[in-house]
Amino acid sequence: MKYKKLKITFIKFLFLTVLLLSFLINLSFSQVSHKQDRDTIIKAHTDYKNLDSLRLIISDVNIVGNNITQDEIILREMQLGKGKVFIAEQCDEDQAKIYNLGLFTRVEISPELQSENNVRLHVNVEEKWYLFPMPAAGLVDGELRKLWVGANVRWQNFRGRNERVSLNFGIGYNSFVRATYSIPWIGEDLHFFTNISGGYSIEQNRSFLALGRTNGYSISNHRDSNNFDYNNYSVRLTFGKYFSRKFSIYSDIGYTLLRVNGFAPGRTLSSDGSDRYLLMGLGLNLDSRNNREYTMSGYYLNANYQHFGLISDAVNFGRFTFDQQSFLPVNIKNNYSVTFASKLFSSIVVGSTIPYYNHRIMGNGDDYVRGWYRFGFEGDNEFTFYNEFRIPLIQPDYLRVDNLPVLKNIKYLKKFSYKYGLFLTLFYDLGGVWNEDDKVSSIKMLNGTGIGLNAILPFGVIGKLEWAMRLGNPTVGQVVLGFGAKF
Repeated sequence: MKYKKLKITFIKFLFLTVLLLSFLINLSFSQVSHKQDRDTIIKAHTDYKNLDSLRLIISDVNIVGNNITQDEIILREMQLGKGKVFIAEQCDEDQAKIYNLGLFTRVEISPELQSENNVRLHVNVEEKWYLFPMPAAGLVDGELRKLWVGANVRWQNFRGRNERVSLNFGIGYNSFVRATYSIPWIGEDLHFFTNISGGYSIEQNRSFLALGRTNGYSISNHRDSNNFDYNNYSVRLTFGKYFSRKFSIYSDIGYTLLRVNGFAPGRTLSSDGSDRYLLMGLGLNLDSRNNREYTMSGYYLNANYQHFGLISDAVNFGRFTFDQQSFLPVNIKNNYSVTFASKLFSSIVVGSTIPYYNHRIMGNGDDYVRGWYRFGFEGDNEFTFYNEFRIPLIQPDYLRVDNLPVLKNIKYLKKFSYKYGLFLTLFYDLGGVWNEDDKVSSIKMLNGTGIGLNAILPFGVIGKLEWAMRLGNPTVGQVVLGFGAKF
C-alpha cells in the first residue's frame, strides 16, 4: 500500500513539473529577438481575417513556384477560386489541403486587394525533390543483425499530376522487390482514385508463438536459429471514390501465394505448406486532419473489412479493422493552443482457424503500448487506445537557407525553406491482444504513461524522444528514440 501511494505521488509530481516546464519554456520563447517579426506576421494574418466583412470577389488565382506540378493539381484542392467570395477561414483550409498533397515543402496563400470589391489570391509553393533514385538500407526491428541494403527509385510527382511510381528492392534480411503506381484523382467531377502494387519477398516469421514462446517475451533477446521463412508473391488493386473532399469509400482485390520453407501446423492453413487466396475488401475513410505529418486539429476514421480465401477451403477467414483518431485543440492564448489527441484502434478476426502470419503482434514498429516497446504480445485480435497532450514549445515555422552560412552556397539546398518546431507530449496508452477462445477476465491489458519530445524536421520528418513508465508490478521506465509521431 505504501509503495502504491508513493508511485501515485511520483506520477502527480512528474506531470506538474512537466506542465510548469512547458509554461516557462513557452514564456521564454515569447521574449526572443524575432518577436517584432512575429508580431508583424500576426498583424498581417489578422488584417486578412478582417477581409471577410468586405465580401470581396476573387478576381484571379496566381500560382507561383510550381515548376513541375500542373496548376490544375493545386486548384482542384481549393474551395476558393475565381468568381467566389473570399473567406479567410477557407483560405487557411485550402492552404492546408495543398500542403497535405505531400508535394511541397512550403505553401502560402496571400490575398492582394485590387479594388474595394476585388481581391487576387497568390499561391506560393516550394516544390520538393520528386525523383529519388537513391540507395536504401534498414534494420528490421532495429537490430543490427537484421540488416538489409538495396535501392529505392521513386517518382513522387509523375507527369506533374501527383501520381506516384516506385520500384524498390532490398537484399539481406527479408529480401524483397516491390513496384507500385497510384493515381489520387481520376475524373474531374467523379474523383475516383486507384493504386496497384505487386512484389515478391522472403520474410522471416515474426510470430514467437509459432516457435513455442509465450506472450511477454522480450523481442530484443529473441534469437532466430530455429525460425523459418515465408516466400510471398502478391498483387493488389485498390479502387475508390471520394463523395466529398473528406469522405471516400474504397474496395480492395488481390491475390497472394505464400509458401513456408518448413511446414508445421499453423504456419500455413494448407497441408502442403502453400496458402493461395484472394483478398476482397471494402472500406470507408473520413479525414479532416489539418496536417497529416503532425496533426493539431481534425478527425480521422478508417473502417474496413477484408476477407481472405475464395480459392481453397483451407483459407477462409476475415478481419475487421477500425482506426479512429481525434485532435481537439484548446486555445490558451492568441495563436497558442494545446491539443488533446487520441487514437482508438481495433482489429477483430472472423474465422475458426487463423494462421500465424495473420496474427496481430504488439511490440514492434508503431504498434506498441509505450513502456512496453520490444516486448512481444501476439493474438488473433487487438485493441489499443493512445492518448496524449501535444504542447508547443517552439511553434512550427520556416527557416530560409539564405540565413545559414554553409547551406546557402549549396545549389540544390538553398532554394528550399526548412520547417522546424518542437512539441512536448504527455501520454497514456492502453492495449492488449487476445484469441477467440480467451475469456475476457484472462486478457492482459498493458498500460503505460510518460513524457516525450516531438521535433518537426525538414521534408516532413518527425523525430521523437520518449520516456515511458509501465504501470503495474514492476514499474519500469523505458526510453525510445526514433522517427515518426505515434499517430
